[in-house]
Amino acid sequence: MADLDHAHLKRSQDKARENPRFERGASVSVIVNERNRTPHQGTIRKRVWHYKFERWTYFLEEEGRKVSKRYIAEDLEPTPGSRDHVASDDWCSIYVTRTKDGPALVRVVASATRGRVDPAGLITSFEGVEIEVGTNSSNPGFERVRPDETDFTYWPWVIDLEVDEERGVPLVAAILRELWSHDLWAVAACSFEEKLPRSGGYRDGQLILADE
Repeated sequence: MADLDHAHLKRSQDKARENPRFERGASVSVIVNERNRTPHQGTIRKRVWHYKFERWTYFLEEEGRKVSKRYIAEDLEPTPGSRDHVASDDWCSIYVTRTKDGPALVRVVASATRGRVDPAGLITSFEGVEIEVGTNSSNPGFERVRPDETDFTYWPWVIDLEVDEERGVPLVAAILRELWSHDLWAVAACSFEEKLPRSGGYRDGQLILADE
């Protein structure tokens, strides 16, 4: 698998995927127009392949804060003088649904990773990996609108962690199993998902809701 940075749609290997225009860490500016009325200048914090629209989408960080809106390549332009950045495969996102209790979700993840939680809710695992539990900006109205349970990329919660495969496989597996034991639906999107239990919870366009 050639490009695995936040590409949950590498699971749809039957479809050709265009090369991403921007790498993680690239410095960009939002093009202000009718679609984007708020200017932003920051860096690409993650890229997600949208399998329904078959294109890359991008999320930004600006002055240390996450910009919640999802952008497509046509919304962005390189910041003058910026350098190219190499994408990292050491990233995993776990999409979660069937709960509205964010603090409880943080406790579940902390328990699975033997982690400690700081006042802002950031978890640091026993191995020192930082884990962030947050709402999914693709579905900001999840408390009012039931998420589409056939499309995990719109599930209301996302657990993000930057971790290499060696540490990531046992760590993400532990998180998934703990989530599933609480009757939550969870799907992992990362470079090593095929090495996870239930292939990370999703295979060949289908959720895997029980151990095989």
